[in-house]
Amino acid sequence: MTAHVLLSRYPWYSVDSASWAKAGAFGRIYVPRQTNGEYNFLADPYTLNVSCESPTAKKRGRNIATMTKQEQKVIHQWLHQIGVPFGKNDADGNVVEQGIINYHGSRKIANLRFYEAMVDSLPDWPWPFYAKARKTKGFH
Repeated sequence: MTAHVLLSRYPWYSVDSASWAKAGAFGRIYVPRQTNGEYNFLADPYTLNVSCESPTAKKRGRNIATMTKQEQKVIHQWLHQIGVPFGKNDADGNVVEQGIINYHGSRKIANLRFYEAMVDSLPDWPWPFYAKARKTKGFH
């Protein structure tokens, strides 16, 4: 019940989920999409593989290590805004600086801050809810 589309659509009082922590543990972070240069938390976020130990690390475009420079720039801007380090490894793969590429704790913090920013972007609760009309069969 904690799909992003549901979280941003309905005026929840409270939700509980571990998906953000599991994503971080498995090497992924959430990055908001941008519309006209502004973060859009109503759109589904990008879920990006960022761990340098991920099997996707060598697959073109599937991990931050193989994304384009422009894609990496967007991610670095987001990380700077939320105060989470990128991280750095030496040539042998040893951790020089902890960050999203090499430490699950940094990824979890990044995901938590994504949701905090999403909550801050929502209108004050309660906001009016307008159900979309849908065609139904049977009961009306």
